[in-house]
Amino acid sequence: MHPLVSIIICTYNRSNCLDQLLSGLAQLSYPNYEIIVVDNNSTDCTYEICQKYDLIYLKEPRQGSSYARNRGVEKSSGKYLLFLDDDTVIIHSSLIEKMLQGFKLTDHVGAVGAQIISRFAGTNPNIYADLCLPYNGQDFGRNKIITDHTENLMGACIMYSRRAVGRIRFAPALGRKGKNLLGKEELQLNDRIRQKGYWLVYIHDAKILHEICETRSTFEFASKLYFSEGMSEYLAAPPLIIFRKIHKAAFLSLLMLFSLCSLNQKHTVNSYMKLCHCLGIMYGPIFRITNKYISV
Repeated sequence: MHPLVSIIICTYNRSNCLDQLLSGLAQLSYPNYEIIVVDNNSTDCTYEICQKYDLIYLKEPRQGSSYARNRGVEKSSGKYLLFLDDDTVIIHSSLIEKMLQGFKLTDHVGAVGAQIISRFAGTNPNIYADLCLPYNGQDFGRNKIITDHTENLMGACIMYSRRAVGRIRFAPALGRKGKNLLGKEELQLNDRIRQKGYWLVYIHDAKILHEICETRSTFEFASKLYFSEGMSEYLAAPPLIIFRKIHKAAFLSLLMLFSLCSLNQKHTVNSYMKLCHCLGIMYGPIFRITNKYISV
């Protein structure tokens, strides 16, 4: 038996990356899968690229990765849902088989993550790219059932069972919207799945590359990303711990300001990025009010 796996790819103006990913998916050894590409208002040749492959092409007019992900879920037919970022690269044809092994551990498994290996475009990544949270990849070192709620699975390559997802959807208040760098929509979904009693599992032998372009390796981009990660953390937080997060962020901001006096460049940059993250958390309430965002 080979249960149907729905591969859902949400994309926005990354036709070159998408073409490379789709070409890799054509080499998968698993015999029963469908590919769904959700185009979130791209203005490049995304549609033309998709015409080259056997897949389901969808347009999502509402800007935002959460809207696009939810559209993919609604139109999918698989027992399992594999989400891939459009800038990932397939390196093993057995990716699906290896990820499905995680669901065989127990009926309580709701999501399975893979080892995510960051690959930087151009020369060696600079110090700013090295410090960026999403660019560190994902590697727990061995197969792991994630029981610590301070740990989670990244959304660049994650597979869900449809039973675990049920009627839960990605929160539209989170996730990328065009050039907006908000995120954590998949982490918030993972937490809701865990609240239902399901487990998250990491499979070390399931591997995928995550391409990091040069424009995302700059000090400016890293600063914006950390600030946006802070805002996302605030927006995704349960109401009972929101104020605790703000107070903690304010205290850490003061510590980071003192740390900026360090003569060690890497330590100084690290402190600055953490400061941006804390400031993002503290800006969260203002962002929610000015953008009329409701709680996720």
